[in-house]
Amino acid sequence: MPAKLILSPNFANNLTFSDYFQQQNRSIVLLTYYKNENPFYDRINSIILEKFINLDLQNIDWEVLPDHLEAFFNDLNWELFAHFRDTVDNIEKGVSLLLAIIEGRSVYYVTMGRFLCGLITESEKEELAGDWSNYRVKTQEQLGLLGSIAHDIYVKPVLVEVQDKQQFIGFSWNAIENNSYDNLNIYNSHSFFSDQFKSNPSSYCILNFSSSTIAKKKKWFRAKRFRITIFFLLLMLFFSGYYIFQGDNTVEDRLHIIREQFQLEVRNIDVLKLQELLPLDYGILLVPQRNIELFIEWESVIPFDVTLPPSYDLRQIYLASDNKVYAYDKRDNKNTWSQEFPAVVTTIEILDANLMIITTVENTSYCLKRDTGDTVWKRSGGEQASLYQHAPYKPVQISLEMDRRLNNSIVLFPDEKSLILLNILNGDTLFYYHADSKIDFISEFDYIDKALYIVKGRRLYKVRFDIKA
Repeated sequence: MPAKLILSPNFANNLTFSDYFQQQNRSIVLLTYYKNENPFYDRINSIILEKFINLDLQNIDWEVLPDHLEAFFNDLNWELFAHFRDTVDNIEKGVSLLLAIIEGRSVYYVTMGRFLCGLITESEKEELAGDWSNYRVKTQEQLGLLGSIAHDIYVKPVLVEVQDKQQFIGFSWNAIENNSYDNLNIYNSHSFFSDQFKSNPSSYCILNFSSSTIAKKKKWFRAKRFRITIFFLLLMLFFSGYYIFQGDNTVEDRLHIIREQFQLEVRNIDVLKLQELLPLDYGILLVPQRNIELFIEWESVIPFDVTLPPSYDLRQIYLASDNKVYAYDKRDNKNTWSQEFPAVVTTIEILDANLMIITTVENTSYCLKRDTGDTVWKRSGGEQASLYQHAPYKPVQISLEMDRRLNNSIVLFPDEKSLILLNILNGDTLFYYHADSKIDFISEFDYIDKALYIVKGRRLYKVRFDIKA
């Protein structure tokens, strides 16, 4: 997709999420904004993000997308209202949200609450959502925060075509000082928002499109997609009839077996033999067309010895030290809560609905709230459990589904003093890092933050992936 996407970093409880990379035909930007900071908003963000991922916007036909979003936002509003209704009165009961779905030069956008959006050029600004100058005078009802209204809402996504030398921008007006947009244009938009949001952190996005023959490509893609859709509809009808006569779970079982067989065949392809049969340069296919580097985003001194690999969720990192569990904020690496247990902690498992499971060597399980560490329930087993042995240096795969900036999946091999990043197809070394001290534990790949969490002695590191075209 010929567009450059610029997103602000996450601050406070604001969520910045994008499913974007150059090769795909449709991209998604999702932003949330809260006027104040409260751990409760992290739970709301988790619900919103999970709902959007399950909606699978990539595979909904473009023409019927507005109908899907209208029903989706109505259901989401009722669910969030139920959560906000039960909270204390000292937080604003609703969320500002911006959703942009981009295909070619077409952008479907939805704004709720304090988000505005528009098109800007060298000298002109077209206001698409809201009155940029007088937006602050709206009442709470007119503001329309998602989850604040106890009745059905009807959200109509708006379609806009972005032309050459235009930018699509989305931002929260609450962070703009003095309502001054006079100097905003396509050349200074990034610096403008960066300067404005220093004192009041918020989320914003800038879509900058380049010239291309995208119209023809989009028309061909839609025609192809239509043919594929018809094919799969016929296939579904066939399997539906087959299922009616066969009953039980025959179809599901057979499809599962076919998927497993196909994945097994793909994993067992001998690329070297394939190269002998086909006149292609597989060196080009096997080597990512990107420069990959690891860099330390932050490090934190921790006053205890870590005994398990780090676990994480959308907002926090969880560390075990013998019979204690500590939660650290991903953004500012500060300790948010800690909990002590009667025996040594053996596992940490992240669950849905803002919950986590802690098990101990005494075979007792504790269900905690992830944002506060409060115990929800506990359950004791019948027999003594053996200490769970973790492998501190097992390989970590980063697949295309986890990081779509990649050309193919890669794998990280850690050991006591180094990190080696390899091409998963041919084993070529892409990056090598030598540590100055022993690496004790390394987490799984955090696909939301595109990061790993490493423990060395009494220091916790957040290591980010920098992938450049």
